[in-house]
Amino acid sequence: VGAALSRKVNRAYDKIRLIGSGLSVPERLAAWLLRMQDARPDQSACVKITLTHERIAQVLGASRESVTRALSSLKKLGVVEVRGIHFYVRDRGYLLGLLQPPQAAGQVCGSDVIPVTDVSAAI
Repeated sequence: VGAALSRKVNRAYDKIRLIGSGLSVPERLAAWLLRMQDARPDQSACVKITLTHERIAQVLGASRESVTRALSSLKKLGVVEVRGIHFYVRDRGYLLGLLQPPQAAGQVCGSDVIPVTDVSAAI
């Protein structure tokens, strides 16, 4: 019972961090897809998602329309391919790039800016 409760608390904490992270909807979607892929034992490109756009939006703390728009954009770019309930992450680097702060040429990050190099740090 304690282990099950701990898992539920950790999942709730992850959701709260994702929603309160200040990331845009496409960035939250990218972080969520990467986390879903990382959760697979083989970390294959195929991620089985049995959630509707509405439910994904609830998980991400966004509107269904925003999630649909972000997912459509990723599909047009060829980053993600969707076949039914199977999402194929075709360009993991692009998703990771969404989570990186933009760097101006020759500009060094200030002490208050922490670049995201780990998906778990973004969510």
